[in-house]
Amino acid sequence: MQARKILEYLLKPVDESHDFYKKQQLQELAMINGTLREEGSPMSGSVSPFHNSFGMKRAKTRG
Repeated sequence: MQARKILEYLLKPVDESHDFYKKQQLQELAMINGTLREEGSPMSGSVSPFHNSFGMKRAKTRG
C-alpha cells in the first residue's frame, strides 16, 4: 500500500508554473535553437513557421 501512495504522488501532474526542471529544459532547448528570449521581453507577433524573422531561407517547393 505504501508503494501505491508513492507512485500516485509521483504520477500527479505538476502545475507548469511550478515545474522548474521543465522550464529549465525548455530554456536550454530554446538556446540551442537560437530562439531564447530574455525574461520580460515581448513575444514575437508571429509564431508562424513561414515568418522569416531570423534571416533563414525556406526550402523551395515545386508548384
